Amino acid sequence: MLMLEVAPHVLRPVKPLYRYADRVAHRYLRNHHFGKAAWALGRIPRSAGDSLATLWRALGHLWRVLTGGHAQALPEGPWTSVRALGSDDEASLFQEMDVSRYLKSVQDRVANGVTVALREAGYETAEFEQKIIHVAEGGTFIENTKGNVTVGNHNTVTSKSFTTSTTGGDRG
Repeated sequence: MLMLEVAPHVLRPVKPLYRYADRVAHRYLRNHHFGKAAWALGRIPRSAGDSLATLWRALGHLWRVLTGGHAQALPEGPWTSVRALGSDDEASLFQEMDVSRYLKSVQDRVANGVTVALREAGYETAEFEQKIIHVAEGGTFIENTKGNVTVGNHNTVTSKSFTTSTTGGDRG
């Protein structure tokens, strides 16, 4: 039995704020002293709340570290990447089409690679190739010992029925 699960991920376009970050920084650095002061005064009321929130998060983190039994724990990786945080939630129609085409090409390459590897190892791959084509076209294939179930459009299910015969005398 062969089961292969591939979960590719494609990042969305960068948020507009990140695209303009260099321009905003350049404008701030080249701004006059009065402009810099006005910019800073606009952020003073929010800065007190931000600093308290940062202090509260730091104390919470310190408490979790001290009480969590992490003395000899291995360091963990980041929960998410900076690029993923900077990704926008929406993409244009053309970007969605590019993602779809990219994922389809990854799926085809993996399926072809597995098929070639199985064929070179001496396995018959005709049934495997048929299942790959069926699932790749949008259907879901679930096979069990009692029969087959398919979900999707344009599916064909064939059933091979067999009968059991008994030989020898009458049953009474």
